Amino acid sequence: MVLKMIVSGLLFACWPLLLNRSGLAGATSLMGAMAVVTTIVVTFALLNHPTLSGATSHWWIWVIASGLCSAVGMLIMCSVTAKAAPTDIGTLIVIVTIAQIAGTALYDVVMKGDLSLKTAAGFVAAVAAAILLKK
Repeated sequence: MVLKMIVSGLLFACWPLLLNRSGLAGATSLMGAMAVVTTIVVTFALLNHPTLSGATSHWWIWVIASGLCSAVGMLIMCSVTAKAAPTDIGTLIVIVTIAQIAGTALYDVVMKGDLSLKTAAGFVAAVAAAILLKK
């Protein structure tokens, strides 16, 4: 499971860097990438015999919210990276990753109902890292 998550993280790190090299900007570049993503995901979904068993009664609300968050986040990231110098792309992606880590850690704190000193220090370190990277 951990190895798959590492591979997933590496692939998530690669896609915006590769897409930026296309020379396409913003929504246009994202549209091309999402066409490929949609084709692959639909193929795997159909091969796995889609079912709604185990879904919550309001599953569609969560699916729409997830899609909106993903689309807006990717559009913002692509619009910023399209205008950035090639030497700044890596730093910008690291800042996105720090924000993802902090957001996921915050979700974990809320779900567990516990904010330890160690976790609070992690949030402070994440904010400091993002600030120091952009200076």
